[in-house]
Amino acid sequence: MTGVLSLVVQRIVLTSVVLFSGYAFLVLLLTFPAPQRYAVYLNWANYPFGVDWNAPESFGFAHNKVRNFNITTPDNVTIGKFPLHSRAWHILPTKYHFSSGLRHLPANATVPESKYDAALTQRGVDTVVYFHGNAGNRASPWRIGTYKIWINPMAQADPQNLPSTHQRIADKFNVNIITVDYRGFGNSEGFPTEEGLNIDAKAVWDWLIIRGGTYGNVLRYLRPNQIHILGHSLGSGVAAKLASSLCANGTAPKTLILEAAYSSITEVMFEYRMLGLTPLLGPLRWFPFLQDTLRGRLTERFDSVAAIENVTSPILLIFGTLDRDIPTAHSRRLFHRAVNRGVENFTVFDKAGVWPRGDKLVAAKVIPGEGSRFDFVPAKGKNTGRLTMLELDRGHHNNLPYFDITYDVLGEFTGLGPEVGTK
Repeated sequence: MTGVLSLVVQRIVLTSVVLFSGYAFLVLLLTFPAPQRYAVYLNWANYPFGVDWNAPESFGFAHNKVRNFNITTPDNVTIGKFPLHSRAWHILPTKYHFSSGLRHLPANATVPESKYDAALTQRGVDTVVYFHGNAGNRASPWRIGTYKIWINPMAQADPQNLPSTHQRIADKFNVNIITVDYRGFGNSEGFPTEEGLNIDAKAVWDWLIIRGGTYGNVLRYLRPNQIHILGHSLGSGVAAKLASSLCANGTAPKTLILEAAYSSITEVMFEYRMLGLTPLLGPLRWFPFLQDTLRGRLTERFDSVAAIENVTSPILLIFGTLDRDIPTAHSRRLFHRAVNRGVENFTVFDKAGVWPRGDKLVAAKVIPGEGSRFDFVPAKGKNTGRLTMLELDRGHHNNLPYFDITYDVLGEFTGLGPEVGTK
């Protein structure tokens, strides 16, 4: 009996040593740039696989509704002496697509680029630039889902059957959608880095600004105040940085919209739950020295808290209270910094986890059974746009576009839809 007990103890000790050693090795790996990038971007999980990028119809888009195009970035470091190419989609507004007759052209017909460019410069029609999260690509079902949910009754009945982010916006609000795969994602070249993704984002903006459409004898170009920047999860950091840079240069976008955002990679990395499970790096909180050492060696930071206080465009933050990937305090911290420019006392102020409720600067409204809305209107002369935060009672990380209230608030906030009483 003693021998059996001893064997059991030995196996428990051996298993513990193996698990501890494996975990220590994983943490050690994360002190090096390459493993960090594999963990942050997850671009190697390039789902769906084997996509025919020249056939958007395979995802349910109407014939010729999507322009598949390349954007050449200005840096020429990563791949030999040649510029990188990021691949993207331009999804046309439904009204323009129907009125232009593009759907009924023969399959082998070549559509002039000017036909798509003209859609970008229509009067009264805005453009949304969408920056997606980590893992997958622009054709992932949860992204294709927001695009299409307005025209797919099954998706409305089942929140797990989300066909697309970009199509839903295009149909609901009659806007153009530009969605891009960063370097290393989808069919884009190169490998991702924070600097690289920021370069890609600026390249998308520059590509848009030079688009021109001819109306009669007048050549009209897209203006910054016709462009909304939307970022989800990882993309929220890309979007915040781009908006901050543009505002500093006097070319502020019409709005900045952040969904399931994080304050910075250096903070969220110890809380992020992959697949909604226990935070992988959570145990390091018991060892502050190791935590600080790892934080100091991070090369990918995406400091959205620093970026957001320089954004002068109106800002909308949307998050779900049931998000098991990124804790909700991150969106509230971003909202706090946007309201209190240059002030970092959120951790002390939000000990109870309830801010901004009770803040005299912020108007709060509860929409029963759906969520809460918080609005801050800056004083006259203050160099910032209005700020709104939408907290969804039943929202998770990837299902925010499923809820009616999301698009009610989006429509009112951006001016693309009617006022429906969510204020």
